[in-house]
This record gives sequence, C-alpha cells and structure tokens, in this order.
Amino acid sequence: MDPTAVQTALHIPLEKEGHLDAYLLAKGVTRQAVVICPGGGYQMISDREGKPVAQAFNQAGFHAFVLHYAVAPTPLGWQPLHQLSQAVAEVRQITEALVRDLE
Repeated sequence: MDPTAVQTALHIPLEKEGHLDAYLLAKGVTRQAVVICPGGGYQMISDREGKPVAQAFNQAGFHAFVLHYAVAPTPLGWQPLHQLSQAVAEVRQITEALVRDLE
C-alpha cells in the first residue's frame, strides 16, 4: 500500500458556516500536518488552491487540511482568523488522536 495514499477524507464543520476538509494518510505512521488556507481575497475561495495543494502535500508525506473560511458579502471582521484558530485546534486534536492510535 502506498503510504502517501489518502486513507480518509473528512468534512469537519467550524463556526459560522466554515469547514475543514481533512485529507489523512494511512494510519500507522506519525506524520506532520499542514493547514491550507486557499486564496481569494476574502471574496471567494480558490478551488485550485485547496484540494490540489492538499494532494501535493499528501504526496510529500503530510496530512493536509483545507480551511474553507468566511468570505464576502458578510462583514468579516476577525471571523476568518477565528475560523483558522479553530481549525488549528481541530488539527491538533485529530493528529494527537492519530498518535495515540499508534501507541
């Protein structure tokens, strides 16, 4: 089995209609993780900067998480930053659980 093949794809809801798409690699190996924040100037979220980038990180041996944060027309304020903070906390919980599974 290819250790860089995505074994799990999860959709994790966040506050204010944001969400995190997780592309997790095979269990059994401790791996680093990356949170990807696709561009779009807070007007949209670029599709080409999400899943394809996550797949490239998977091929490099990382768990990858794509953040879908708040975009216009809603007044954004600090909302995208709060969603990023929540996403990092979720990633830490998930990766810690994966490490516990190895023990």
